[in-house]
Amino acid sequence: MPAEISTPPLPARTAPPASQQDRKINGHQVAYQLARVVPFEWMPLHGGLRWQASVEDIYGDLAIAVQAAVSAVVAGLGEIEHAYEGEHIVGGQGREVTLRIEARPRRDPRGRITAWVGAVADITDRREAETELQALVDRYKLLVELSPDGIIVHQDVKLVYINDRALEIMGAPSAEAVLGRNITDFLHPDSLGETLERISALETEGAYTSAIEAIVLDLAGNPIEVEATSVLTTWRGAPAYQVILRDIRERKAVERDRAEAEARSAYAATHDVLTGLPNRRLILSFLDDALGQTGTEDQLSVIFVDLDRFKLVNDNLGHQIGDLLLQDVAERLSASVGPDDLVGRLAGDEFVVVSRTPSDMDAAREFAGELCRTLSDTRFDVDGSDLAVSASAGIAFVSDGESDADSLLREADLAMYLAKQRGRQRVEVFDEHLRTEAREAFELREELRRAIDEDGLSVHYQPILSFGDGTYPITGMEALARWDHSVHGSISPGRFVPVAEESGLVIGLGNFVLRRACADLAKLRKTYDWAENLWVAVNLASRQLLDPYLFDRVNAALEDNGLEPSALHLELTESAMMENVDVVTDTLDRLDEIGIRLAIDDFGTGYSSLAYLKRFPVSEVKIDRSFVMAVEAEGEDAEIVASTIDLAHHLGKRVVAEGIETPGQLEVLRAWGCDYAQGFLFSKAVPADQLDETVERMRLEHSGEFATRTYKKRIPLTAERPRRSRAGER
Repeated sequence: MPAEISTPPLPARTAPPASQQDRKINGHQVAYQLARVVPFEWMPLHGGLRWQASVEDIYGDLAIAVQAAVSAVVAGLGEIEHAYEGEHIVGGQGREVTLRIEARPRRDPRGRITAWVGAVADITDRREAETELQALVDRYKLLVELSPDGIIVHQDVKLVYINDRALEIMGAPSAEAVLGRNITDFLHPDSLGETLERISALETEGAYTSAIEAIVLDLAGNPIEVEATSVLTTWRGAPAYQVILRDIRERKAVERDRAEAEARSAYAATHDVLTGLPNRRLILSFLDDALGQTGTEDQLSVIFVDLDRFKLVNDNLGHQIGDLLLQDVAERLSASVGPDDLVGRLAGDEFVVVSRTPSDMDAAREFAGELCRTLSDTRFDVDGSDLAVSASAGIAFVSDGESDADSLLREADLAMYLAKQRGRQRVEVFDEHLRTEAREAFELREELRRAIDEDGLSVHYQPILSFGDGTYPITGMEALARWDHSVHGSISPGRFVPVAEESGLVIGLGNFVLRRACADLAKLRKTYDWAENLWVAVNLASRQLLDPYLFDRVNAALEDNGLEPSALHLELTESAMMENVDVVTDTLDRLDEIGIRLAIDDFGTGYSSLAYLKRFPVSEVKIDRSFVMAVEAEGEDAEIVASTIDLAHHLGKRVVAEGIETPGQLEVLRAWGCDYAQGFLFSKAVPADQLDETVERMRLEHSGEFATRTYKKRIPLTAERPRRSRAGER
């Protein structure tokens, strides 16, 4: 070991005048201070260590420790023949610094070491930065290893790193199973091209690519949906690519489920649930598109097909068979049209065919006839039931492209109804005559709406008389709506009531009649002695029976006018009661429970099933005038009336005969035991303020007819037949 080397003081120097050299030296001193570097020179032969900058200026109170560290290093330089590099930690005054000491030999021409030159540098900050950097690296490595996303690094298209999560995604037991393999081994063919394009983009455009959805293959070759983001990085000093893989299988499954649900929802919004055919929305959309594409050389027809008497299938065989039949009809119609045509279902047994096949009106009529024959020529085998089906069709034809979808559907519907009216199982075409009727119906509907809203209607009352009442002939009255138009005069109920029923205005119309009838009845009772026990009959349409607020409306009309429930009789047709049996039954039961009298109106003209007399809580049967007109003649109608009266009495029901016009009809009905009489023989329907005069007139004209007498029951038939008494005995 060389002897300890002392550091002799530098020889004193005089202060020469400032020069360029001095400025250069001062510049070096500043640089040394900024870098915290002190160059030194050691000459072994002279045993001296020369400092080329002030150790005190740079290291301050650690200068002695720094000098000692350098002295210790140079003391051992004699034992080595090469350059020296080393780090040393010195401290003092409560702080430490890390020094890097470097020295290299200077040799003479003969290779002998004549001196050592070197420097001592404070690398404390650098070492701390390196330590922090390593900590960051370690932390990053831990994050990579524990990342919920898969992370791989590939270099020259070879996998060089993979974390545990990526191993799970790839289904690999260990990193050794995949490292070194070509990344294309793990790319699905559908994602290979885009992935290679991304790699190329990284090389030429930047260090990062946005996330893409891709499909990778696990070790078993199964496709895995991932979201991949690529980053340009380095691996062991060479360019590489880091790829972050996020397993999105669950997300994609949810997205697919959502997409399927949306598709099902969209399909359900545009297709009929039962048959799978396009519904009204899609039919109208198809028509709009077809009309937009129709040129002057094109023809377009809309055919409205409706099954004849389909309700009988539901009523007799049940709705399940009816639904199966509709499905079979849909299949036959769909198989009978061209690829550019559309078959849709509107509702119930109503189908629509939109076709470009017919070239003119005659061809359209023939095509519609073929569609109907497709249904009628071959019977349907539905769940063991052999069914014959016929259909009626209406055609709306357009060739000028000026019609709109809604109008065409409406016109075809009107033509179909005309076919029904003219005998069914036929085809009718919408023409200008029907167009005029449709326009008039629209105008009538709007004026009726205003009349209901603005109290433009009135109610007239036709008296109902009780057989055998010797005091006053009138017992009840039927309320009938009347419309006296300011321009067109009196409009028949036969004209405006069907319009109200078809348009839904019948709810408002019926409520108006109900409230007015109750109000007039209350006023009559207070004004006239003969009206003390008078009751009023009000007709209910089928839509009113399905109105969820009907019970409340009826109850309010009675309470507002101080009437007991038995003062109101509600008349319902057989067909109206069968629209929705469960709902109707519930409504009628509630009305019956509070004491309102219910009557079957126009009995014999609907389903004509006497079983309904037991099924529904009705207390009266009203025989239709078409049967009453025939009671004076021997025949089936007279027999039906007599039997109906007899059976109704047996079931505890009263019978009203309406439409009595002759004394002969009156005599027969009285002989058969009919309970109430109504008709023009006594009075037409009159306003409430004319009832008193009408009652007085009837008192004078018919008092003898209704005196209390006993009549022998008889029927005007040649052959006598056994009669059933009310007790049911022969």
